[in-house]
Amino acid sequence: MSRRPLVAAAFLLTSLFSASSANAQSKLEFSPFVGAYMPTRPLVADTTGATEIFETKSDVVFGVRLGYWLSGRFGLEGSLALSPTETSLLVAGSTTQTIKFRASAFMADLRGRFDVTNPSAPTRLHLNAGLAYTRSSNAFFDLAHEIGQLKFKTSLGGVIGAGVSRRIGNGVDLRLDIEDRIYKTDFESPTSTVNLKSRTQHDFIFATGLGFHL
Repeated sequence: MSRRPLVAAAFLLTSLFSASSANAQSKLEFSPFVGAYMPTRPLVADTTGATEIFETKSDVVFGVRLGYWLSGRFGLEGSLALSPTETSLLVAGSTTQTIKFRASAFMADLRGRFDVTNPSAPTRLHLNAGLAYTRSSNAFFDLAHEIGQLKFKTSLGGVIGAGVSRRIGNGVDLRLDIEDRIYKTDFESPTSTVNLKSRTQHDFIFATGLGFHL
């Protein structure tokens, strides 16, 4: 019996197994990133008496994303990020005073990601959108919360973004992203006369990182 059919069959099975393994490995993408966190509006602005404005400054942000590709172009992606930022309290009455507090912004989201360009291209453009959670905290808010002067509510909202990925190695991409986190600050102050109406926020994140296809 000729061995050629057996060799050919073995070669075909090996090729299929290798391709299947490669596809399975490319289902997951792990992407640590660093970038700039840029809030565009004050968290709280009270003008009932003396003007009081709590404003979070732009700062660095660190985070990680984990994606799962459902098809060649569409996947789901979750992310966690933290910005060790600073909040300024501006009080304008007969005199103007500015007090600064150490602060942090914690962000989490779940989004869908769509590759606009061919997934096999070395440079790819992607769009994403989904649900986002944002929690801003500082020493003043934390103290007010502890003594019952201020209650936080979940800041759920949405996130939209776009980015570009460039293949720089075997299973490794260089990735650049920009996103807009849209949500409302939601505080409750049962004993205070401060006007804490919900305010629509637009927090931008400009990030760069590496995408590892697992």
